[in-house]
Amino acid sequence: HSPFYCYSYNFGELLSLSLYSRYKKEGKDFAPEIEKVLSAGRTKSPRNLLLDIGMDINSRKFWDDGFEIVKSFNKELSELC
Repeated sequence: HSPFYCYSYNFGELLSLSLYSRYKKEGKDFAPEIEKVLSAGRTKSPRNLLLDIGMDINSRKFWDDGFEIVKSFNKELSELC
């Protein structure tokens, strides 16, 4: 039993969106970095995996980049309504 396990879904989603934000900025050049992260599996903590590709999950900017994607989704949705 893991109390508050549902927060891991939010963590994973926002982490993915932060990676996507960087991909949007760098394009195909970022693909090898993503491959490094995915191929490492659970060999390292998320923090250390991302430090290996120059991203720090302890920085506010990392998370803000993910939130910017969420904001863009919200904006797009509100424009449709």
